[in-house]
Amino acid sequence: PKQAQRPIAREKIARAMESLSKINCEERDTEVLTWMTAYVVAVVCLAGAFLASFSKDTMSRQLFIIFAIVTALAFGLGGTSHMQIFKLQRENRSCGSSWQEDNHEWMYTWLFAVTFAPFSPAALAALAISTTESSGRVIGIMAVFALAMGVAAFQIYEFISSGFITAVYPRSVMFVNLLVALLVPGMEARLRRSSLAAMASASLFLIGGGFQAAFTLENSSFTENAMCHVMVAISAALAWFASQAKSLETSIVEDRFQPYREIREGKVEEPVEVDEPCCFCFKKRRAQDTEWTYFRP
Repeated sequence: PKQAQRPIAREKIARAMESLSKINCEERDTEVLTWMTAYVVAVVCLAGAFLASFSKDTMSRQLFIIFAIVTALAFGLGGTSHMQIFKLQRENRSCGSSWQEDNHEWMYTWLFAVTFAPFSPAALAALAISTTESSGRVIGIMAVFALAMGVAAFQIYEFISSGFITAVYPRSVMFVNLLVALLVPGMEARLRRSSLAAMASASLFLIGGGFQAAFTLENSSFTENAMCHVMVAISAALAWFASQAKSLETSIVEDRFQPYREIREGKVEEPVEVDEPCCFCFKKRRAQDTEWTYFRP
């Protein structure tokens, strides 16, 4: 009897997943502003990555470029998938809800979109962590990316096997990553401009995702998805500002310590001697005797 019940249970699960897949296709948001605003997010991210390529090479700059690329791919491919379903509806063609049906081309672009989507909030959280002076920054960055890789692998498997994605898991991980981006910089004693910009970026990303999950704007061409895309675009601009502010802060620190570095490396040949040492002077022992010579940077 138990062996006879297993095929029946599997058939019920298959029918349930098929119905969920049809809902996933038929109830997808195909408003023009939805996929157009998704392209706006991609354009803003690519423009930010292009501008960041000219700035000082820092960890924050590298993480922002990663964030910009994965966000542009996720929202650009997602917008393409929405546009493909929109064209099917406009041409009065049925939307394929499984890999075996016709008109399922939108599933390929959506598959790549869900692959890159978890890395967007993870890269933003890593960017926020990199703006701090914590000694465990590298471990935190590796942790958020490892979490994103796990979610991406789960989404790829679920979508390939059933054509449907459980939105609870990726949204939960997104909220966790964005909360990390908000809390970690706020734990420092002194907030820098880069940290504040990263926290503001994460806040907008979090508000956009929360608005998309909690509200449904019916009978309106400007849907909750379009609202989320606008907030993410502004969030990407703030993330670019955070990376640039961190590069500027790094340059200021390096310029401040450049004279000390030159003295330590022996690049200063004729130092200026002072009568009395002070806390702003470097001291170096002469090679021939034990007399201290003080150098003013």
